[in-house]
Amino acid sequence: MIQLAQPLNQSAMILAAMIQYQGISERETQFNGFRTRISELHNIFGLPIKKKMVEFTNQFGRKSKYSFHYLDEIDKVLAANVYKKVNKKSNEF
Repeated sequence: MIQLAQPLNQSAMILAAMIQYQGISERETQFNGFRTRISELHNIFGLPIKKKMVEFTNQFGRKSKYSFHYLDEIDKVLAANVYKKVNKKSNEF
């Protein structure tokens, strides 16, 4: 497993989850800007973030889906280098 410094902002926390674990979904965070952070990591840093739809049944018995974001194993080394740039106290890259 790739060792990373403690995340200092939302972007770093989301990226760390994609590097160190299978990935992350908006359902697992309390970040209002989750989708914005995913877009920034993809558009600004060029990370090849992939997405799969996960089906679930909500509390009212209705079927629904949510997006699960992840990186292929081969892309995690590149992502670790991006993590060093992103992991700052300020959200300015």
